[in-house]
Amino acid sequence: MEKFDIIAEPSSNGMGLYKLKRARRKDKSRMGDIVPLERIRTDIEVVPAFGKIDEAWDSDLTSFNSMKRFTSFYLNHFCDDEVFYMFFDLFRVPTI
Repeated sequence: MEKFDIIAEPSSNGMGLYKLKRARRKDKSRMGDIVPLERIRTDIEVVPAFGKIDEAWDSDLTSFNSMKRFTSFYLNHFCDDEVFYMFFDLFRVPTI
C-alpha cells in the first residue's frame, strides 16, 4: 500500500477536501508498506491535484498514468457514504 501525507486540511481550500502528497524517502523513491487485510476498512479515491492548466498541458495524460505523473492529490471523501462518515467521525470535533 502506498503512503501519503496530509499537506492541507479541508478548511484550507474551497473544496472541503484533504490534500495529500505522495510520501517519499530521502532518495526520492516512493514509500509503501504491507498492511494486513484485517486492518483495511475500505478503499479510498484520490484525484490528482492538477493546478493551473496552461499551454504546455500534457496531452498524453490518461486515467492510467495520472497516478505516476502527479505528486499531490485530493482525497475524495464524498465518493461513498461509508468513506464520508468514516472521515466525518474520525475528525469530528466533539461539542460540549
